[in-house]
This record gives sequence, structure tokens and C-alpha cells, in this order.
Amino acid sequence: MTVIVKINEGTIKKLINKAQESLPNETGGVLVGFRSDKPNVLEYTITAALCITEGDAFNGKYKATPDSFECMDRKTWAELSLKAVKLYGLYYIGDWHSHTCSLSESCFSIRDIEHVEKQLILGQFPSSLPLHLVVSTVMTNQILAFVAMPNMLICLIPEVIY
Repeated sequence: MTVIVKINEGTIKKLINKAQESLPNETGGVLVGFRSDKPNVLEYTITAALCITEGDAFNGKYKATPDSFECMDRKTWAELSLKAVKLYGLYYIGDWHSHTCSLSESCFSIRDIEHVEKQLILGQFPSSLPLHLVVSTVMTNQILAFVAMPNMLICLIPEVIY
């Protein structure tokens, strides 16, 4: 199966801005857009994102350090996802978080892989495969996309839509 991830330029800028605002800690949020499933092709189009730090509604419901970002419970993540869906009028298609190091420095951790696999196992995305973006705050053009499939984890660089 071919997997394609597209993201618009404005969303990339927002993710990088939110990640840099949260330094020295990591941060994260949800992605909204569209998903198309054609024969042997799975395509995600990310058109907007919401950061958990936007507004006060989620204060105290996540833990952020220079080495990790974690939402305290699934209900909070569901509330953030619903807020993004209502705000943008689009579908929830995945999540994202920042790293405070270059992605080439092996800071993509086993914890990240376990997160994406857990999404698949828990059925967090009932009708689709989990999508997860990692944004580096060291090199602002570094964004990697991960899609968990039943027998493999796919890593790719998203295509920018202008």
C-alpha cells in the first residue's frame, strides 16, 4: 500500500510556531483534515492543527518537559479533538508533538513508536490508520509523519501544499 501525507504551508508554520513558543518543553495537539482511501493508496491531507496550549481549557491536563509531552488521559485528548473538529469543520485524522532536538540526532524515541502502535491497538482511529507528526524545534523544516499499519510502521516526510 502507498501512503501519502500532505500538509498545507500555514499548518506547518503554526506547528513550528507553537513548538517554539513552548520551549524549553515539548508540546503537542491534534490534526484535522481529510483522509482518502483508494485502492492501494491511503492519503492524508492535513489542513489545520490545534495545540493543547491554545486557551486555558486544558491547563493541568498534560505534562510537558524538555524530553517528553504527554496528555494525562484519553478523555482530554478526545475533548481537544472534538474542539478542533468543531473549530475547523474538518475530520480528526491524527496528532502531533514537538521534539526539542534535531530529528537526525536520534531523538525520535521508542516512546514515539510505542505511542503510534498504542493508537492502533486501542482503536483510537476506528475507521483509519493512526497518523502522528513529529516536529523538530531545532531545525524548523524537520517534520516527519508516521503511520501505524497492522504489520509495519511507515515513516515519511509530508508533502507541502501551497
